[in-house]
Amino acid sequence: MKNEREANTVMLRDGYAMVVVEDRTVLRLTAPDGRLCLTISLRPGGPAVEVTAASLDVATSGDITIDCERFAVNARRDLLLVAGGDLTEDAGGNIITRADGELTTEAVAQQHRARLGNVDLIANDDVSLLGERIRLNSPEVQRAPHQVLGRAMVRKGPTS
Repeated sequence: MKNEREANTVMLRDGYAMVVVEDRTVLRLTAPDGRLCLTISLRPGGPAVEVTAASLDVATSGDITIDCERFAVNARRDLLLVAGGDLTEDAGGNIITRADGELTTEAVAQQHRARLGNVDLIANDDVSLLGERIRLNSPEVQRAPHQVLGRAMVRKGPTS
């Protein structure tokens, strides 16, 4: 008689196998060399999915919405975000940006505004300020149009 593991294994193309284990609560897809590719665990709080692959591509002609408790990305090399339109960051808490190298920002115009509290610039060396005109406490300062950032609107769940 076959053992329980053999009875719950389905061989697929090119040596891949689908294995149902742990009292039919876990489905595993394994590669020909035995590496784990996909695990679906049926848990009391809902299914959990883990994908281990050489690469993962997602393409859609519509939106992608991710709604979660915590979102973490760990890129061992570079991370690139490109938006053909606006890019909005909106945090209910602090935003911390740290770089081992230089931090460069570039735009047609820039605004740095503290709604409450100070704007502090601290440098280990010189602070250089270069501009056509440097105005301090001048009522003639022309401000760029205000863009109010509110809570980012993210669609939650499937829509009809």
